[in-house]
Amino acid sequence: MKIRLLVIVAFGMVVIPILFASVPALAMDSHIDSLVIQGRDLVDSGYVQWNKEEMLHGYSLLERAAALARNNRYPQYYLAYAGYRLMTYGMSIKEDSIYKEFADPAEKLAEKLVKDYAKLAEPKALLASIYGVEIAHNWTKSVTLGPESEDLAREALSIDSTNPRAYIVLGAGKLNTPGIFGGSVSKAVEYFKESVSLFESA
Repeated sequence: MKIRLLVIVAFGMVVIPILFASVPALAMDSHIDSLVIQGRDLVDSGYVQWNKEEMLHGYSLLERAAALARNNRYPQYYLAYAGYRLMTYGMSIKEDSIYKEFADPAEKLAEKLVKDYAKLAEPKALLASIYGVEIAHNWTKSVTLGPESEDLAREALSIDSTNPRAYIVLGAGKLNTPGIFGGSVSKAVEYFKESVSLFESA
């Protein structure tokens, strides 16, 4: 199980620069736009380099942008995304204080985005990803969050069949689920290949 989880984390590190491209272009005033771009780039490079300070700096910029533009989905989305990356980082290095600091805020903000923007695919895919990390952190949550994560990913694909993150979520679910309960390595690989194909054609 630990090896499989590490595969998912590693895969996430490879594709993170492209994931940001799946969110539409920003449409804000120049100051907030600048904060969001700086913040997301710091989270991006910090996650790829496994640099906590860089990710935290990016998070703080996104937090400021979100506070200045509470009704704009872009800084809210990237703040939830940054929290997701930090909780993933905390879980991966077994630094529970980091995981706990960012898991709940990321989940709540993503849930709000799903509610407020029900016709958008990306918030659903992000929330599905957050649930996946929560399951990896505490497998007992798989009973409830596992089906919810899969449902969200499939809902995202029903809105946008080209959403690569949704395929990653489905692949991770198949990879980390025992075969007796529907897991399948070959199906996971199929989902991951579809995700990579979508990234390459973006």
